[in-house]
Amino acid sequence: MLDRFCWIVDGLVVYPDRMRRNLDASHGLFFSHRLLLALVESGLSREVAYRSVQTHAMRAWEEEADFAELVRRDPELAARVDLDSVFDLDATVRHVDVVFDRLHTLVRKEEPIHA
Repeated sequence: MLDRFCWIVDGLVVYPDRMRRNLDASHGLFFSHRLLLALVESGLSREVAYRSVQTHAMRAWEEEADFAELVRRDPELAARVDLDSVFDLDATVRHVDVVFDRLHTLVRKEEPIHA
């Protein structure tokens, strides 16, 4: 599976402007995992944190509203976690190169299925 994934990604052409438009089209929902983890770390139960994140995420999706802004307007969440760090894109993607390096290392250990 890793070999096939790398084969697919190897020919991938990345258009940064288009990637940014795709990220923006998600209304910031890709930050939901960071918010969930921050809320749990702050002492909120996972169930309560999940429900809160889900509520704001669904509203952002249905209303095409900015997820971060909806969360920032929630005084309970805004007081509980550092929202600037939760919604930091650089922090979200800071390990992407390491992840791909690890994938490539794993694939080199396997025999390719399509050469």
